[in-house]
Amino acid sequence: MSGMEVVKSLLAMPDYHNVPIIAVTAYSMGNERSNFLNGGCTHYLAKPFRKRELIDLVESILL
Repeated sequence: MSGMEVVKSLLAMPDYHNVPIIAVTAYSMGNERSNFLNGGCTHYLAKPFRKRELIDLVESILL
């Protein structure tokens, strides 16, 4: 099962419809960001990334 299949499965469940989903991926070429966001992910983080970037993103979601 791909990550996007997991996202679609989660979004199909009413209890998880509003859960933030961070796409963490090595795909950073072309329009990959928009593909993930249009596919239901709420945030996108391309590898390689700094630990601080992930922490800042998670904090912004939780606050």
